[in-house]
Amino acid sequence: MKNENSASGSPGAMDARAIILSLNLWPEAPRIDPIPAGFTNENFRVFAGGQAYFARAGSDLPHHGISRRQEARCAGIAARAGIAPEVIHARDGVLVTRFIEGRALALGQTPTEATLASIAELLAVVHRQAAPPDLEETDLVRVCKRYLSLPGGRRLAGAERGRIERLLDKAPRLGPECLVHGDAFPENFIDDGRRLWLVDWEYAGRGHPATDIAYAAMNFDLSGERLRAFVKPHGGSVEMDAVRELMPVAAARDFLWCLSEIETRGLTEALAGFTELCRRRLDSAPSV
Repeated sequence: MKNENSASGSPGAMDARAIILSLNLWPEAPRIDPIPAGFTNENFRVFAGGQAYFARAGSDLPHHGISRRQEARCAGIAARAGIAPEVIHARDGVLVTRFIEGRALALGQTPTEATLASIAELLAVVHRQAAPPDLEETDLVRVCKRYLSLPGGRRLAGAERGRIERLLDKAPRLGPECLVHGDAFPENFIDDGRRLWLVDWEYAGRGHPATDIAYAAMNFDLSGERLRAFVKPHGGSVEMDAVRELMPVAAARDFLWCLSEIETRGLTEALAGFTELCRRRLDSAPSV
């Protein structure tokens, strides 16, 4: 039943729920419940034959660097490494995986030392995976520069843009070494009561381990001893200086992501709140 012959593209005008219902996967008529999360796709929990599945539908989004083909490939690599749920179906912008019963970590919550160590160890497994050479590169500096070149970048005031450009000029240049998740956001870590899983691979690609470490550290607001304690369990060749220097770039990436979303989709209440949070994080980042 496993199918990783993904194609890029979109569910099109047809309703995403109807597309998922029509898939030749289900032993009986499935129950499909929407999951109210996600800006860049539609998410569902599917029940069929006594099993629970996670299904998502979305199109390629070049302004975010999202390729549904690449997402499916990276999700498959992670699943085979035992750190992401099994991929059941990946085709035409629809991805179906096993559903992980558990609790997502939450933005704004302070994780315990044990949880931080588990996150670092999980990311270390990600970074031990070889990335196929034809995967697109995932790099915080490159991502920020792409956003600055798009119409959303025009929403920046001159001083804001200049500060971000200086951050990018000062950032370390790190080459692609391995698979990286590219979006180590708290809600993408699922605790099933025994271990953590990592989901949502739409920003994944080839990159440097410091990219994920810095992005996670920025989201968990780590500094000082807590930051050092977070990096240590990773066990890889990630230098503390590189992580510290990339953390404000990670904050800039999220703020620029918000501006791009506003430009392409319009401002919603949820997006407005997240944009303000990202602006505060960027404003509080060390100056260069």
